[in-house]
Amino acid sequence: MTINPDKLNKRELHMDRIILVLTVTGLAVLSFFLWSKNAQLQDEISEEIEKGKISITSTILSETTEFTFMKVTNQFVYYMDKKGKDIGHGAKKSARWKALYKWEYPFHFGFKINEGWNWCIKVDEENGIVTLNAPQIKQLNTSSASPKLVEIFNSGFKKTQVAAQKWMQSLSNKKVKQAADAYLSNKTVQSSVKKSLAAFFQEILNDAHKDANPISKVIVNTVAKSSCDESG
Repeated sequence: MTINPDKLNKRELHMDRIILVLTVTGLAVLSFFLWSKNAQLQDEISEEIEKGKISITSTILSETTEFTFMKVTNQFVYYMDKKGKDIGHGAKKSARWKALYKWEYPFHFGFKINEGWNWCIKVDEENGIVTLNAPQIKQLNTSSASPKLVEIFNSGFKKTQVAAQKWMQSLSNKKVKQAADAYLSNKTVQSSVKKSLAAFFQEILNDAHKDANPISKVIVNTVAKSSCDESG
């Protein structure tokens, strides 16, 4: 049997074309598969990066309306030696009232959060630092003082005693207010209360974002207004 070389060459050329088409198709499928896997991997990486970011919304901080971080009880003692005319209405003007009064007052210091307060949250992703604005520190309990008559050093009319008690009530409230103002103007008190709030927020924010980058530090600024304006 005689084989025609031309036909053989045509067959070989045809087979080469088939193999070439299959190879090109295979490469295309492989390229698409690799591109698809790479795109999926990029999506997963982006998703993990987003998960790792420190994401904080004000709703996390809006559940509580009051934070108390310092409690201290003061003991007050006052020796009253007043003439009736200085005590006021109800006291006999010529009378003299000498008595000892004592009372204690528990001060609660912290933050009162008004509805709609803007925390003005700022996040430093690189260093894991969160900065926020809190209202100014204040005395949270505002009940009146309760001065108690401990000892009377001279006899007097009942009306004078009643008038003296009213006078002492007014004085004791002033003494409490003076003590509260002294605490609030104390730098150590201010620093301690702000650090307590910062530590509290750092803990709850890290707990709320266990899969995110940890917050290494929270900085609390105290401001008079709920505004993010740097000048305000």
